[in-house]
Amino acid sequence: MYHRQYSSRGLTYLCIIVIVLCSFSLFVAGQETDKDFSSLELNGNQFALLNENGTSWFGEVVEVNKGQRQGFTHNGVRFLSDYQLEHREQLLQRNEATQLLHGNHFVRDHGEVKEMVYIPADLRAMVVRLSGSRWPLVFRPQLDAAVRGFSWTWDAQRQLALMNFPARPGSDTGSLGILVYGDQATASADMKEVLPAGQNREKQPAKQILNHIEISGVSVVHVAVLLASDSIALVKMADDILARPAALNPPSNGVASDNQIKPFLTTGDERMNEAHTWAQHMLGKLVEQGSGLMQSGVPHQGAVDVRQNLLGFNGALLTTGKFDMARELLLKLAAMQDSDPNSATFGRIPGKMTVEGADFGSPATSGWFSVACRNYVNYTGDTDFIGEIFPAIKKSLDGAIKYQIDEYGLVQHGLNDTWMNALGSEGPWTPRGNRAVEIQVLWAEQVRIGIAWADKLGYSEWVEDWTLLETRLLSNLKREFWDVSNNRIVDHINGRGIHDQRMRPNAILALSVPDQPLFKQRQQVATLGQQARELLYPWGLASLSPNDAGFHPFHYYPPYYRPDAAYHNGLIWTWLSAPFTAQLAGIRPDLAIQLLDHGADAILDKGIPGLYPAIFEAWPRPGGEDPLYTGEGEQLASTAGWIQNWQEDIVGLRPELSATKLRVSPALDKSLPFPLTFRYHYGEFVLNGRYAVENGQYLLTFEGENAPSGLQLFFELPAGDKWLQAQIAWPASGKLALVFDPLQQTLQRSGNLVRNRKLTARERLPGISFRRPGDIANVATLQKPAYSFIDGEDATRKRPRFTPLLFDLRDVKGDDRGEDGDYVYPTHESFMSGVLDIRRSRIWQNDDYLFLQVKFEEMASESELHPENIFPVLTAITLKYEKLSTIRRTKISMNANYSVPHEYAYNFIVFVGDGYRLEDGRGRVIAEYQPEAGDPPIYERKDRQLQFSIPLKYLSKRALRNAAVLTGGRDDHGGGGVGEFRSVYQKASEWFGGGAEAAAGNPSIYDVLLIRR
Repeated sequence: MYHRQYSSRGLTYLCIIVIVLCSFSLFVAGQETDKDFSSLELNGNQFALLNENGTSWFGEVVEVNKGQRQGFTHNGVRFLSDYQLEHREQLLQRNEATQLLHGNHFVRDHGEVKEMVYIPADLRAMVVRLSGSRWPLVFRPQLDAAVRGFSWTWDAQRQLALMNFPARPGSDTGSLGILVYGDQATASADMKEVLPAGQNREKQPAKQILNHIEISGVSVVHVAVLLASDSIALVKMADDILARPAALNPPSNGVASDNQIKPFLTTGDERMNEAHTWAQHMLGKLVEQGSGLMQSGVPHQGAVDVRQNLLGFNGALLTTGKFDMARELLLKLAAMQDSDPNSATFGRIPGKMTVEGADFGSPATSGWFSVACRNYVNYTGDTDFIGEIFPAIKKSLDGAIKYQIDEYGLVQHGLNDTWMNALGSEGPWTPRGNRAVEIQVLWAEQVRIGIAWADKLGYSEWVEDWTLLETRLLSNLKREFWDVSNNRIVDHINGRGIHDQRMRPNAILALSVPDQPLFKQRQQVATLGQQARELLYPWGLASLSPNDAGFHPFHYYPPYYRPDAAYHNGLIWTWLSAPFTAQLAGIRPDLAIQLLDHGADAILDKGIPGLYPAIFEAWPRPGGEDPLYTGEGEQLASTAGWIQNWQEDIVGLRPELSATKLRVSPALDKSLPFPLTFRYHYGEFVLNGRYAVENGQYLLTFEGENAPSGLQLFFELPAGDKWLQAQIAWPASGKLALVFDPLQQTLQRSGNLVRNRKLTARERLPGISFRRPGDIANVATLQKPAYSFIDGEDATRKRPRFTPLLFDLRDVKGDDRGEDGDYVYPTHESFMSGVLDIRRSRIWQNDDYLFLQVKFEEMASESELHPENIFPVLTAITLKYEKLSTIRRTKISMNANYSVPHEYAYNFIVFVGDGYRLEDGRGRVIAEYQPEAGDPPIYERKDRQLQFSIPLKYLSKRALRNAAVLTGGRDDHGGGGVGEFRSVYQKASEWFGGGAEAAAGNPSIYDVLLIRR
C-alpha cells in the first residue's frame, strides 16, 4: 500500500526535485531580494551612531535630547548633551524636518539647511555636516555639566574652540574642541566673561565661556566635536583634519555596502528582512566597540556588562561567523577570573567590569561562560580551544565546590545574587535566595562540560570526582525543583527549603540551557504551558504573573510605586523571549513566529532602530494600544537573541562540529514567510540553504563549501503529532535536496524515500494563546497605600511673609566628615565638595504648615548627577514636640546606622530625596510627597538650599522642642524616590564613601546640625 502511494506521486516528486536543483545557482548567489534597506525614515524614534573606539552619539530624532545618557559620549562618559542650530536667527525645529537614518549617518532635512550627523570610524569625534545655505548659521553646543564652566580659547586661524578639563574616572580625555572647516566657511566664537563669585579680577582673570559659534559664507561646512588627552593632542588632531579634510567625509551607508552586514537570512517578508539587516548592522557596531569585549548596549555604560556579553554571545558572534572575536572574548574573560584561592568568589568570572575593578557577585556568570565555551567549540570545531580554556573551567568548578555548594550539590547564594537584582531601601525587591533555578541549571551544565572536557583531555581523576558530584546534583535538582502539586519547575527554593510558589519566567532557562534535557518531556511541556498561560504576551514574558498580588504592570506609576519595584515584578525583559521562542518553536511554531514578528516591529519602530528594546511594560497604559518600552537604551542580549532564534530555532540549524554533526530541526509552519534563504558559517564550513513550501510539502535545499570530513546531518522535522527523525551524510557533491511531506510523514532525497527515518512522539500545547492585558482596577499594586500623598501645592508652598520663625541655626563650614572627621566623599563627580555640608537651617510655622529650609555649602545641578538621581544628598530632619504622648525614638533608619542624642528622641522624621517621606516614631509612613511634572523644585540651585513645607495635620500643633538635620549620600538604587543613605567603608569608591574604621556597618551620616531653643 505504501509503495503504491509513492509510485503514484513519483512524477510530481521528480518535477519538484528538478525545479529545486535548477534553483541552486539563484539562491546561492543571494538573489532572493534586491531591496535596499540602507535607510529608514523616522518620525519619533531615538537613534544611535557608534564607531569601534567607544565613541557614540545617542539622541532624539524630533525632540531635544532629554535623557541623562543621551548625547556625545566616549566609553560611557558624556561630554555633549546636545546641540542646537540657528538659521536666519531662528532655531531650526527638529520636528519640522524630514528625518532619515542611514547605517552610519543621520540626516535632518530642514529645507534650506540639511544637517548630517556622523561618527568618524577611527576618531574620538562627532561631525555635523551642514549644507544648502549661504546665510549665517549658529552652532550652540550644550555641554555636559561635568565639563561646563571651564575656560575656552578661540584659535581664529584654525577656527577651533578648545577647552581643557580634569580627566574623569574611566576616561583618558582632558581636552574638548569644536573645529569648523569647509568650503570657504568663516567662523567666529561668541564668548562670555565669567568671574567666579568671591574672586578678584585683578588677581585671577575671568573665565571665557563659549556660548556659540557663528558660521558665515556657508555652502558646505563641517562642525567637528573632538576629544583628546590634552590640548597638544587635540590641536594635532585638528591640524590633521585640516590637512586632509576628505578623510573626515561622511561614511558610506554601511548597511548596504558592507558585506559583513548583508542579511545572512532573507524571507518572503520585506519588513522582516529589513529588521534583520538593521539588527545585524547594530550588533556589528556593538561588537566593534568592545576591545575584546562587546559593548553591552546603547548608550555605552562605561562598565562592561559581562553577563550581557555572554547572553549575546551566540547571536552576536557565532551566528554571524565572528569566530576569532568569539575566541578572543572567552580568553579575555578567563584572564579576568578570580584566581585567589582564599577568596569566597574564587574561580568566578566577573559579572561586570568597572573602572574600579571586577564585580564577582553573580554566581551565574561562570555558568554562562562555560555554556559560551561549549557553543564556541560546537560552532567552530576548534577542539584545540578545549585544552586552552580548560584551566578556567576547572578553576570555576573548584571554587564553587569549595565555597558555594551545599550537601545536595546545589549552589547557594544571597537574596540578591540573581539577575533579578533590583534593590530598595529595605533590601531586594525580588529576593530569590538561596537557590534560584537558573543558577542551579547553569551549575549543572558547568559540571557536565567539565566532565566531558576532562575526559577528552585524559584527566580521569577529575572525571571520577566530578561524576560523583553530578550524580548527586542532578538527582537532587530534578527532585527538589519539581513541584508535584503544581506540576511545574519552581522558580527558587528559599533558605528554609520551601518552594517559592510565585510564577516567574526563570524556569524557561531550565529547558533551554542544558545540552541534554534535565527534566522529562512531559515536565518540560507542562512547565512551558503554565508559563505561556500566565506570563506570555505578544511582546514577551512578564517577569511575574499578573495573578500575583505583587504584579506591577507599569514601570513608573506614581504615586503608587517606584521604578525598581516593577523591574522584576511584572515588566517584560525581552532577552527572555529568545529562550522561550526556542522552546515554542518545536511545539507551537505559530506563537514563536508571532513573537519574532513583534521583535521585528520593535527593532524598527521602538527605541533605537536596529536594536530590540530591553524592557517593555507588561500592559498598555490606560487609553493606549501598545505597551511602552522603558529605559534610555537597549541591550545586546535582546537583539542577539532575536538573531539567534532565526538561525537555531526557525531555520533550525544547531552545529556540533566537535562531533562532526549538524542538527537540522526547522520550525516548519504555514505562518512562516517563505521562502527562507540563508548563508551561515560553521568554522570553515559555509552552508547555503533555501526552504520553500509547495502544495503542502516543504522543499529543503542545501549547498555547502569546505564541509568537515564525515559530516552527518541529523534531521528532526515536525509531522503532526510525530517527529520525523533521519540521519543523512553530507554528500560528496556538496548539494542536498529534500522534500518533506508532514501529512504523509515522508522525507525524500532526489526522488527517493529516505528509508532510515524514525517517527517519535511529539508533544503539543493546544489551547494556549497570548495573554490579554487585564483591568488595572484589579491590580493590588495600583491601589493607594494606607498613608497619604501630599500634593505639590502643599509640599512646595511659599512661606507667607510674617510666618513666625521657630529656629534659625548656622553650622560651621567643612564639618561634613563624619563624627571622627575622617570621612571622604564617594569619588563620583556628583559628590562635589560641600554638597553634604550643612551651613544653616531654619524652621517656620503658622496655623497650617511647617516650613523647613536647609542651606548647603554647595549644591549640584540636576545634569551633574548619576542618571537615576535628581539629588545626591539624602537629608533627614527629626522633629520632637513638647509633651506629645507618642512613641519616640533615637535611631535613624534608611541605612543610617546612626542615633541622635537621647534628648533629641523624635516624634516624627522626614527623609528628603527627590521628594520627601514623613514617618512617625514607630517607623510607620504617615505621608509622602512625590514630585510630578510641573511641581516647583524643592531644591534651589542658585541659593544652594532645600526648602519645602509639611501640612500640620500630619504633625502636631504643640510646641516644637527641638530638631536635628542629618546628611549623607543618597542611594535610590536607580529607581528615584527618597532612597536610603549610601554606605561608608574604609576606602572610598565611585558610589560609596570612605574613611571609616570598620569594614562595614559604619554610620552613613556626614554632617549633623542639632537644633533646639
